[in-house]
Amino acid sequence: MGYVIFVKLFAFAREVVGKDLVKVKIEGDTTVGDVLKDLRADFPQLNGILFDKNGNLRPDYSVFVNEKRLEKRQFYKYHLHSGDTILIYPPVGGGC
Repeated sequence: MGYVIFVKLFAFAREVVGKDLVKVKIEGDTTVGDVLKDLRADFPQLNGILFDKNGNLRPDYSVFVNEKRLEKRQFYKYHLHSGDTILIYPPVGGGC
């Protein structure tokens, strides 16, 4: 039986996709890595923005599920549940 999770995009990724919240229907035992792989396939315009030439999420982006930050090594270990939200934050810079 399938369920729904969400992917929240920010900044330029949001502009390129045309919306800030992507609804994703998933089946069974799905990980964050699985969703990122599908996101890349569904929105090829994110290549070069969120994803590098090898299809990996660029290292300057941060990924959270709900309020928990994930390291890259956790992407295929963290299993999603109905209603979860993956947040993909762009790099933050600043200064004066």
